[in-house]
Amino acid sequence: MQIAMVDEVFANASAEQATSFFEAVGRRLAAALVLPSDDWLLPLEHAINGFWQPLGLGHVSLAIDKDGIAIIHDHHAAIGAARSPAWPQATAAVVFGAYCAWFAALGGAGAFHTRLVQQTSDQLVIHHGV
Repeated sequence: MQIAMVDEVFANASAEQATSFFEAVGRRLAAALVLPSDDWLLPLEHAINGFWQPLGLGHVSLAIDKDGIAIIHDHHAAIGAARSPAWPQATAAVVFGAYCAWFAALGGAGAFHTRLVQQTSDQLVIHHGV
């Protein structure tokens, strides 16, 4: 059913509209995760991976870089990519939307931005920082 819904959205909306829709879904899903109260990356990484695992949407590695935080998310499309050409686009947008929401909730709005750096069929490279 999920694949049929994804395919239907991409069939009846522009790519930009469909992507925006699935990013909004990701932001909505992100609200279900209570972020760790400390400011260490490892507990955040564990919490996020615990969120993605039951959804079958891959896993993340977080690392500090010179301008912020590098977010490497692998296997976001693993469960449906073979059955739908739109699935990787939808899951990438959901995952990106969730990271945007989580990092906005951690603070620094205005000074820091979350942006997609690179996207392949099964990996997202996202940066949060300046």
